[in-house]
Amino acid sequence: MPCPIIDYITVVGERTYHIKDMSLRLTNGYNKQQFYTLEENVKYTFSFLADDIPNPRALFYIKGQRFLCEKITATFTENGMSQLLKGVFYKVR
Repeated sequence: MPCPIIDYITVVGERTYHIKDMSLRLTNGYNKQQFYTLEENVKYTFSFLADDIPNPRALFYIKGQRFLCEKITATFTENGMSQLLKGVFYKVR
């Protein structure tokens, strides 16, 4: 389905995005900055207990440090979802 391009980054699905050279922002894109700078050379894997799956696009605070999530893995059986979740994260500088 066609959709309007209203910003430089268009998110399509969970981990897919498109970057365009046009936007409807009033700043006209002169102040484009990254939200977070990541330490991309090291991936961290944490296991944790939760009743529901948290938003993987959120900023996570783990042991006083900030992390961005790459993915969260949950196990489902006939009895429902397991409380033990596993996540892969990158540290925010």
